[in-house]
Amino acid sequence: MKIKYMLLVGAGISIALVLVFSLVVYVSFNKVAEENERELIANEIQTTVSQLDIIMYEYLTHRGERMIQQWNSKYAVSLEIVGKVDYKELETIKTNYADLKNLFSQITTDYEKQGGSELEERLVAQFLIKSQVIIFNSSAIAKEAYNNAIEAQVAANHSMMSAFIVLFVVLVGLSFHTARRITNPLNKLIRGTEIIGKGNLKYRVDIKSKNEIGGLAVAFNQMTENLKKVTASRDELNKEIIERKRAEE
Repeated sequence: MKIKYMLLVGAGISIALVLVFSLVVYVSFNKVAEENERELIANEIQTTVSQLDIIMYEYLTHRGERMIQQWNSKYAVSLEIVGKVDYKELETIKTNYADLKNLFSQITTDYEKQGGSELEERLVAQFLIKSQVIIFNSSAIAKEAYNNAIEAQVAANHSMMSAFIVLFVVLVGLSFHTARRITNPLNKLIRGTEIIGKGNLKYRVDIKSKNEIGGLAVAFNQMTENLKKVTASRDELNKEIIERKRAEE
């Protein structure tokens, strides 16, 4: 293989490895970002449901219209958070979240009609059960997302380290192979030049590589052969001249 092709192949392999390395890093960090977002949403859901519980207790204590407005306002804001969720495991939370609205509306309506009753107690109990289920589920999801993010980060670090090691080994191997394919033949050419320079025109550089250095060796051997022929012709000519001079004498 020609040297320039060897270099191109080496560069191509290096680029391919860098692309694979970049893809692994991109996928890994996307996974980390996704799990972090999932954890954040789950924690926000826990916080907002806890706040809704507190406002509901304040309403049961003070029975003020302001508490109803505050609860509805907080629910509307928190509904936007829940609306961001598109994870299958959070579908139950969405359903229970909608039930909270219905239960709170029934609690306020029952008080307006009956001024508090056993029905209200049952509705409040259902409300608290629903809210605790939401908090429990979102807490479990947040914990799972946190663990997944840690695992993804560790996997990303391992992938980065592995990719770096592979890239380093490949580059070192290619560099060593290319250097050997170039250095050894060049050393033979240098040695051949020294031998021929000392007058040994029968010496031939034995390089069978089919690359640029192999072509250079062929040209070098041809040049040596031509030089040998020229030298032989010169010697014959000098011999004839000497013989003629002797004959003339």
